Amino acid sequence: MTTCIRWDGPAGLLSDALWLGYTQSHATLLYLWQRFGQGKFVELFNALAVGTKTEQALIDTYNRNYDMLYVEVAQFIQNGCR
Repeated sequence: MTTCIRWDGPAGLLSDALWLGYTQSHATLLYLWQRFGQGKFVELFNALAVGTKTEQALIDTYNRNYDMLYVEVAQFIQNGCR
């Protein structure tokens, strides 16, 4: 399966679990940036910077919880990150 998420670093540098975590995080941030823009992205990180819990910051900023975001990011990846 070809996806839009790649790791071009040195072979063997990342374990499979670490690579999976990195690519899931990268795809999520790419999705949020592309779908909602820089302003919302900055708003999310400002909320995190003042101590808002991650899921609450997602709800406050994007009106999405973890489960909703999981589904949307999976579709985003399946659509080639478009």
